Amino acid sequence: MILFFKDKIIKFNLIGSLLVNILLWVLFYFRIPFQVEPIILRYNIYVGINLIGPWWHIFYFSLAGLGVIFLNFILAKLIYKKNRLLAHFLVFISLICQIILLIEGILLVMMNG
Repeated sequence: MILFFKDKIIKFNLIGSLLVNILLWVLFYFRIPFQVEPIILRYNIYVGINLIGPWWHIFYFSLAGLGVIFLNFILAKLIYKKNRLLAHFLVFISLICQIILLIEGILLVMMNG
């Protein structure tokens, strides 16, 4: 277990994933106003707006990102001794997922702003 957290790749991806997820929480908190009217939660280029909901549903994206971080790092920790390359791949994918969620969050803020 100690070796897992001393690995520089694991540590960099964990810190990066958490920072991007925190940035997503802050973005939603400060840019999406508390309102009664529903906001756009999903947009499709073929049909347009296809999901609206209350303002607090936008935080589900950040929560899903935390779930991805938690699941990938638990799985990576379990398989680290057997296959380090796969563990590194899992934690890297976690960071990539957070970056994609941040891009999606920025676009949702732009649509609702």
